[in-house]
Amino acid sequence: EILTLEGKPIWAAFHAVSAGKTRTAEEALAVEQPCLTSVDSVVDIPSPDYLKVIFIKKNELAAKLNQAFPDANLKEEGIVEQISVEKRDSGDYALEVQIGASSISGEDFRNCLGLNSACFFLKEVEGEVRIVTKGLGHGLGLSQYGASEMAKEGADYREILQYYYQNAEIVKENEH
Repeated sequence: EILTLEGKPIWAAFHAVSAGKTRTAEEALAVEQPCLTSVDSVVDIPSPDYLKVIFIKKNELAAKLNQAFPDANLKEEGIVEQISVEKRDSGDYALEVQIGASSISGEDFRNCLGLNSACFFLKEVEGEVRIVTKGLGHGLGLSQYGASEMAKEGADYREILQYYYQNAEIVKENEH
């Protein structure tokens, strides 16, 4: 069996744990993927990977970001004020982040710092930068944790797939 839309296989993106709801492909990637819509996945909240809090020294944060994005020209002093999320999607994931003189994607910021997701929030706390992330992964498509929780509640694979990949059809491979 495969998931299809209008007779063609879908892009069945998945991630470990959502930030409470999944993301749309239009918002996250600026591409149209009708099966990658935003659905509530609040069952992810109890996951041990739902929230992660890290602390990073201001000079270390500035060094990492300046090395990856040399045009940013970040200074250690007042670093949190030099970083701002300019745009978020409906799932609260950062789409556009201003770091000093550079504008980068939330995913680029996440990857540079090795964060669990692009759904992050920064704050200076006791001389360091606290970064809180929600979810684990890009947030598109099926949440593996959410699917597991649905299965524990008695949902079968068809219900789970049709919940996370809305508009998709499950067909036998030789029927498409």
